[in-house]
Amino acid sequence: MTDEVLFHGTAHKFKKGDVVLPASRIDVERNWGAKSKNDPNYAYATNDVEQAKYFADVASFLRKNCYARVYQVEPVNPDTADWREKRFSGGRGGSQSFVEHASPDGYRVVKQIWRGRRR
Repeated sequence: MTDEVLFHGTAHKFKKGDVVLPASRIDVERNWGAKSKNDPNYAYATNDVEQAKYFADVASFLRKNCYARVYQVEPVNPDTADWREKRFSGGRGGSQSFVEHASPDGYRVVKQIWRGRRR
């Protein structure tokens, strides 16, 4: 079980107590589109609020006409959630690595902590 505060960045509007589920459990092929390397059987969170804001901004850009949002979350089942390192290609041939928290059971929303601009 993690004692760290976790955040989930998204364009979706959640209420306190809602559960952020893996893409495969809500009949979505993959988060971030078909070319994404994210495993659709997991929901994702981070302990870095700025990283969560970045992902929320990207999600709102992809969905159009919605707000970027960051929620404080907690794993639904801490025994099945774990940290993993992720690497992705950045612009201009660069790459970046970061650590993400992944859960097959999802994350329960504790509260909304940030709302960005509407895209």
